[in-house]
Amino acid sequence: MSFTDRHNLCSFGLMKFTNTPAAPPMPFRQNIYKKFINQIVALVIRMEHDPNFRILSLLEGAKLAIMTVSGAIAEARFDELKGLVDEKARGEIELNCSFMSDKKRRLLELCEEDTLPGTSSIYLENIRIIHQEKGNVELEASVVLSYIQNSQELLRHTESTEKPHFREVFSKVFDNIQICHYIFRKKIAKNSENSWIIQRLEHFASKHMLNH
Repeated sequence: MSFTDRHNLCSFGLMKFTNTPAAPPMPFRQNIYKKFINQIVALVIRMEHDPNFRILSLLEGAKLAIMTVSGAIAEARFDELKGLVDEKARGEIELNCSFMSDKKRRLLELCEEDTLPGTSSIYLENIRIIHQEKGNVELEASVVLSYIQNSQELLRHTESTEKPHFREVFSKVFDNIQICHYIFRKKIAKNSENSWIIQRLEHFASKHMLNH
């Protein structure tokens, strides 16, 4: 498996009843064409709706939100999702987690040490401006965060091994790849500061991880 091979990844099934991607997004690598389009859309947002909008700031906030939400779900603290996750999505997540084992649910947590440079990547997959009735406008941002779970532990284990086997090391790395795919929405209103709300979310992990 390579870092761009998604056939070995499958969904945790957090959101089974809403429109979620049939396949996981590309891990660790952004589509160059989409990146260019996103820069154009970001420019339009700054010119017409929010002069302070920056993709980098959005990604920094999204990373913190993913860490907070994944941690709350992993520990079944669903009340902490209020104000961060859409109410309908929150109910669906809680329902689907009730069918999960504690061990599997705890795999969802994204720890800070797993987001260090070199073992994680976050990018804006897509952003769009949604024009609604009565002149209302919303922004929708699709964010992808890929990481190697327990990366520091894997690194320490490799360093402590006298002659680490190249194939074995890479096999462990690939088996620990996870992808977080979060859809954020924000209402744009004059003289009003609205927060981004998570509309949909999905976590993907290797089949090896989910079957053990």
